[in-house]
Amino acid sequence: MLAEKTDIKIVPKNWGFEKIIYNENYCGKLLYIIKNKQTSLHYHNSKDETFYISRGRVLVYYSSELGKIKSMIDADKTDEAFSMLLKITLGPGDSFHMPPKTVHQIIGLEDTELYEFSTRHYDSDSHRLINGE
Repeated sequence: MLAEKTDIKIVPKNWGFEKIIYNENYCGKLLYIIKNKQTSLHYHNSKDETFYISRGRVLVYYSSELGKIKSMIDADKTDEAFSMLLKITLGPGDSFHMPPKTVHQIIGLEDTELYEFSTRHYDSDSHRLINGE
């Protein structure tokens, strides 16, 4: 196969936007998260992600307790579910690995630019538990 130019897909979001670069094997994204906005609380069954913060600061909620978190949200116990989530603040130069089946949400503490390096992205592998805003 010859080298070739690839397209960049821009996806507007309530919390900012994604610039997606991908091929058959992997995906790279530039995520721009607006201050005080948040991604959905979601997980991926197969996608493996690592985030790198280029500028700004974010708060990341996460948990490997997918079954428990999902059951609580399904039972309308959202506050209890969030109390079970771990959290970490990330700033410029920080990176964070998100294995498959890890529930996570990213909140902009400042206008933030972060890079996502991952296995291939499929919309069908994004499972939203609570929508972003």
